[in-house]
Amino acid sequence: NWDHKIPTVITGSPLTLEDSTITVGGIIVEDSDINIDTFSKRASISGPPGQEVQAIFDIENVNTDLFYFSNTEGELALITLTVADGETQEYSFVIGNIPSDGSNLIAVGDIFIFGQDPEQLENAAVTRNANAIYRMLLEETGDNTAMYTGSIEYTALNQLNVGNNATYLGLATIDDEITIIVPTDLTDEDAVRVDYLDTDGQGIETQIGDQVDAPTHSGIVSFDDSNYKVADTVTVTLNDADLNTNSDTTEVYTIRAGTNDGNKIYDRVGLVDITISNSSAYGRLLDITFDDAAWSSYTCDLDNNVNTPATVDGLSTTGFTLRETNSTSGIFVGTFQIPQNYCTGDNTVSTTTGKDLEVNYVDYSDASGELIEVGDSAGISANTGSVSFGRSVYPVPFDPSQYPTQNTPHTIASTDSSISGDTVLHIRVNDPDYDISGSGPDTLPASKVTVKLVRGSQTSHNLAISDAPIEEISPISGIFELDLALGHTFTCDNTGLAENNPNRCTFTDTPYRIQQGDIVTVEYTDDTDASGNLNTVTDSATFDL
Repeated sequence: NWDHKIPTVITGSPLTLEDSTITVGGIIVEDSDINIDTFSKRASISGPPGQEVQAIFDIENVNTDLFYFSNTEGELALITLTVADGETQEYSFVIGNIPSDGSNLIAVGDIFIFGQDPEQLENAAVTRNANAIYRMLLEETGDNTAMYTGSIEYTALNQLNVGNNATYLGLATIDDEITIIVPTDLTDEDAVRVDYLDTDGQGIETQIGDQVDAPTHSGIVSFDDSNYKVADTVTVTLNDADLNTNSDTTEVYTIRAGTNDGNKIYDRVGLVDITISNSSAYGRLLDITFDDAAWSSYTCDLDNNVNTPATVDGLSTTGFTLRETNSTSGIFVGTFQIPQNYCTGDNTVSTTTGKDLEVNYVDYSDASGELIEVGDSAGISANTGSVSFGRSVYPVPFDPSQYPTQNTPHTIASTDSSISGDTVLHIRVNDPDYDISGSGPDTLPASKVTVKLVRGSQTSHNLAISDAPIEEISPISGIFELDLALGHTFTCDNTGLAENNPNRCTFTDTPYRIQQGDIVTVEYTDDTDASGNLNTVTDSATFDL
């Protein structure tokens, strides 16, 4: 109710009607015709009925700050200054008309100043501005209770909203539920304070008030594990209540996609449309790096296959977003999958294995109100694979045609074609590096497994040559199994194989039959072991009767 004194909250140093020259009908009003309330800065202005009332302000431009005029309805309008930084410009604003009944005009008119110079990101105490005045039109709790209530909600500034006009235009500045801007930590002597000029029982006006801290919070960002491998899903959790700028909405922060260009922020969570002259990443909220280099968009051939086209790679291609767990939590979660390779530049590819994975969060205001960068790290490593036979001794395969079946006690029948003399080798490869699918079993290239027969210094060809991949026994197991049937004979033909080819057969004993005492070996070629190197592991078994 404008007819009564109004509880008021002031942050910073806004300009009010006390700082203006007031005119009625174009004529400057004498101070004796203006009465301005001590706390709410509400003015009572007299003059000829119907005349327009204006307030004239001298506004000094401050680099990159946003200036707004706030009227009696609490509506903000952006002011565009046309003078250089540090220069002053005169502006006139209509604040109403003298009522037709000749009574005084009750009005307010304020200049709000918000923003920050992006060239001074780390100088928070000096450069962050939130100069505003908020008036609380409290509501009585019931008839004749004399208890009036209202609420204050605050929005903490961050690098994404500080320069956004929409952050301020929607403020409720004259209401029973006001929304204020907190530019940095407002605690202790800087706490948010509501003041009210009370008239006590003796008719004496006394200032009363109360205050409450509006703190900023130190953000924490973390991975869900300390070590990953290719194809693992990484969960990033960011906990910072200051990013919960709207308690009615579940907020989402997204990657800004595009080609890197100077200091513009691409392939990071943040804003891209601000370019600055120094190395500070204004608009950068969070990024992912490999060995301290940002995972950025480049075009390269990720699988090093000349038969496949180059693709654009970068964090933005993963669909990574930070989504708040609920509308008031201030906890944001996002996921992405570790790629096998990534682009380090156009036409340049690198493996992720052996790299350090980092997440970096730029906390615009920590618990002390200062800008700080925090993060977490994890390793990306491979596993050393292993290979084994299902048993250490296998029976010697035989020729079933040499062992006819007996149909009756005294009659020898012809060979039963249903009988097989093959020996089945059960081979198991354990290498989680090939468990790369997000769902369902994966496969292992058959070319990674070599099976040979050994007799003294003689070795056979690879007996496991196949185009069919070896299948994983179950999703996420990383275990691949192969059953290889060996007959009683094998071939030893080196046609087309060079003398130095490791797959040449060196058997001289003929015929080429598996015998008692022969050794069978299995070899698995692990492209990347736990040390990041090419490695070969083996196992062996013997044939016996």
